[in-house]
Amino acid sequence: MKKLLHADASMAPRDLPSVVREALGWQSVFSSSDESEVRCLVELESGRVCEWLVRALPNDHHSKGNPRSDLSVLEALYDDIPRYKVSDDPRELASRVAHRSASASSVHLCPLRGIIELPALHQSLAVFDYEPHTLQDIFKYNQHVLDDDEIPDLAVSDMKRRLLVYQLLRLVRLLHDRGLVLGGISPSEELVVALTHPDPAHRSHALQHISHDMSNLKVADDRLPGIISGWEQSTRGHKANMEGPVGSEKILYATATGVFAGSAIGAVESVWSIPKLGAKLPKFSTQVKHIGSRALVLGAAAGFFATGEQVMATVRQKEDPFNAAFGGAVAGLVPGILSKNARVAFASSFIAATAMAASSYWSESTTETAFEKFAKARAHERS
Repeated sequence: MKKLLHADASMAPRDLPSVVREALGWQSVFSSSDESEVRCLVELESGRVCEWLVRALPNDHHSKGNPRSDLSVLEALYDDIPRYKVSDDPRELASRVAHRSASASSVHLCPLRGIIELPALHQSLAVFDYEPHTLQDIFKYNQHVLDDDEIPDLAVSDMKRRLLVYQLLRLVRLLHDRGLVLGGISPSEELVVALTHPDPAHRSHALQHISHDMSNLKVADDRLPGIISGWEQSTRGHKANMEGPVGSEKILYATATGVFAGSAIGAVESVWSIPKLGAKLPKFSTQVKHIGSRALVLGAAAGFFATGEQVMATVRQKEDPFNAAFGGAVAGLVPGILSKNARVAFASSFIAATAMAASSYWSESTTETAFEKFAKARAHERS
């Protein structure tokens, strides 16, 4: 957001804090490293204190290197922007600003409370909710979060990195759709945005145009971090991998879970099979063998299911209950293999496929994705 609004320092008020204090009557004003913005603590009539970021918007001024004015950029990103005139009562103005806000086109944009016009100074002030931690700050002051270092930062997990990339790509795609760019624009940026589009049809259509446009270009090898260059392979279908492990990691977890469950079931069965007092106790080796066989069977079934589901999702480039059905059909072969009976294998495979498909369908239709929860939480915080 800040890079989109690049007002020249020469056009910003010489002392913006003084302008805010005198024109708006808001006394608790704190300077920023950017001369064109200040942070304000404003007390409302109800006694509640709001924390806002006030940014100067020179009227009819175009940012350096940007043919669009700062105001037109805001109008492209927000709908129904409230407009205010300077009032004699600072609290009355603050109350009106606090109770209204523009409609942001994305949850990743800072809430815009409105624009206060200052005709005498030939300027306007944009009032945003103050965000102590923004996506821009993360990339500006923590540039290592996306680096493929030999010694990765243990505090930044792969899931956190992918969430950052997801937010950044959504924001870049939004800007492009509205005729804006964040900083410069390059073929590699267009390629990444196209590769990560959630709609496969749009992705294929965009790639055709990009490949044609780039056929006569010599593109520099701006080595992208692996977290971005491998994004398309790690976000198959309609689901992102922030919702859980994928690939070999998912197969490993599923197999380990099956082995653990089989060991637990085998242990319980061994305890229940201990005869009453006075009878001959079973051999320890027999009990261990029983536990091991249960662990092997359930581990194999879970591993076959995860492998079958992953292979089908990779081949079909899509996430739906059919993948789970295929994985269930593969896992259902285990009882038939143990019994060496084709009928048992067919029946158990059919039952497992039906059960897994129904479970997957019910889960997808009733469970919110991680991103849906994230978006709702952000919208709730800003409401």
